[in-house]
Amino acid sequence: MGDRNSIVVHEPDAYGVECNPLYLYSHWHGQHLDDVVSEALLRGRTNDPAYFTRILVSEMIKDDINGATGFGIAQTQQDHDSYNHMIHVKWHGAQGSEIYLVRDGKTYSKEGFITKFSSREIVT
Repeated sequence: MGDRNSIVVHEPDAYGVECNPLYLYSHWHGQHLDDVVSEALLRGRTNDPAYFTRILVSEMIKDDINGATGFGIAQTQQDHDSYNHMIHVKWHGAQGSEIYLVRDGKTYSKEGFITKFSSREIVT
């Protein structure tokens, strides 16, 4: 079967209008996507959707950079297991200046998502 889940990226265009989503798919590590997103948020560039999306992809595949299975990038929704919750990454403000996340129908700020879902202890 697997442990399927997706991070759904909703990048805005230059005018702040949300474009078609991009699905970052994991076949085997779906329950770990909260940590993937949290680590990417900690790395920064959250006010630049294109750069942040690349950071998400890098974080997602960092331990399997040369792998041929397990991860994908798609413009359509992929299968996910019912016990997993897709994570939606969105922006609002001028040219995507402020990131927010939606998981299980609840909206989180960058800090709120990290506090709730990161398995790493955050030192302030």
